[in-house]
Amino acid sequence: MLKSKLIRLVSTLTKSEIQELGDFLASPFFNTNPSVLKLYEAISVSYPDFKEEHISKQYLYTLVYPNKNYRDNSFRNLILDLTNLIQEYIKQVELKKNKALQEQLLLNAFSSRTLKREFDHQFDKLIKRSQDISPKDSMYYLEQYLFLKTYYHFPETNRQELPREFLINMLSNLNQFFALSKLQLAIEIASRQRVLKEKPPIFYFKPYIEQYLASLSKNKQILLRILLLLEKFYSNPSEDLIQLATKLFKMHHKKFSLFDKKMILMIIINQMNSLLLSGHPAYLKKIHHLYQFGLMKNILLYNNRLVSFDFLNIVTTASRNNKTSWATDFIKNYKNYLPENEKEQVEALAYATVHYDLGNYGEVIELLLPYSFRKSAFGLRFRFISVKAYIELVFEDSKNLKFTKNFIHRMEQYVNRRAKTDQLSGFSNFLKITKLIIDNCVKKNSHSIDRIRERIKNTSPLIAKNWLLQKVSDLEQL
Repeated sequence: MLKSKLIRLVSTLTKSEIQELGDFLASPFFNTNPSVLKLYEAISVSYPDFKEEHISKQYLYTLVYPNKNYRDNSFRNLILDLTNLIQEYIKQVELKKNKALQEQLLLNAFSSRTLKREFDHQFDKLIKRSQDISPKDSMYYLEQYLFLKTYYHFPETNRQELPREFLINMLSNLNQFFALSKLQLAIEIASRQRVLKEKPPIFYFKPYIEQYLASLSKNKQILLRILLLLEKFYSNPSEDLIQLATKLFKMHHKKFSLFDKKMILMIIINQMNSLLLSGHPAYLKKIHHLYQFGLMKNILLYNNRLVSFDFLNIVTTASRNNKTSWATDFIKNYKNYLPENEKEQVEALAYATVHYDLGNYGEVIELLLPYSFRKSAFGLRFRFISVKAYIELVFEDSKNLKFTKNFIHRMEQYVNRRAKTDQLSGFSNFLKITKLIIDNCVKKNSHSIDRIRERIKNTSPLIAKNWLLQKVSDLEQL
């Protein structure tokens, strides 16, 4: 049961949601089977540290049906019923957060029940309120289209004869949604391309949006202006473009939806990271400041949760900026915002990152040793920082050579067991070169060192090129 869908769902719930879900299951509107509630109560006792012996089917069966012989088929059906009800609860939680969707559904309900007076009142309220929203984002145009479409399909004959302007607005809103959404999605795809890609795809969308941009007031379309600046960056990576986009974002971010705020913030950070990797070290500090801005303005927290990858990237950026004290305070203050099922591993990785930058390489190994990171989304990050720590220990004392070689050998086995991707191929090439470097720690050879340097420059894909080149320079100083 430990790896079952049911336990995975329960593991994602907060303490308050655990209590609320119990009330949900006790409601006859959603659940009429008392055994479902008993099963949930039996499982919730083990939350959050589930142990197999306390959530095995046989054990739970005795709690739900005492003094009865175990029947696998019927119990499987009960587990399925509970799983489906938890998914229904999660849907209700998300619906409560989305007021626009609630209002759209209410409008649909009034329409389907032919409640004309209620429909008109709700429709007028939504249209008037939407006029005050500025700037307009993609979801605004989608909501406007859906509102107008619902009005168009109200089951009364005279509503089919709508003014031409009304219909044009409905289609225009759909066009605006399409243009903005396509631009946003394309920029997100481009910004998240792996660093190992030599030539990430460039997206050109001006032919699709120029006709809309020409008819819009730029002062009211800040979001579109920012997106256009970010799109231009991919064809011409200019510092001026990214600085202007950042300035506009900071000035107007309060007017954007949380989704758009985070989307733009992460794209700007990714674009700054590409400038950093192309030889502009000043952007490391700017990225750190942007992460601080995102935390201060509650942009990076969603549903009172902080994405684990964002958490690690914030720590890494701060630590590389020599802000190790800030990074340590951040870990302490924000670790409780991490998903429960990832908290321990992510916290260990975060502290390991700080200790690596402080030069405490043995501490890095000790912090990560208890975790295997098998089937973990952070597996490669764990292996990468561990290899670097082992290499640094060899530079400190050649007695660590044997342990380091053994660890690298296990990492090569890990790579060989998986389907090749650019990222894994880059890590594989990284491991091959690290073996050459540690061999030269023992038997220093100037010609061999020069060959390693050339190999680093000519190998692709390859992660951590700059770090490897630095290690080659360190070899020359030994």
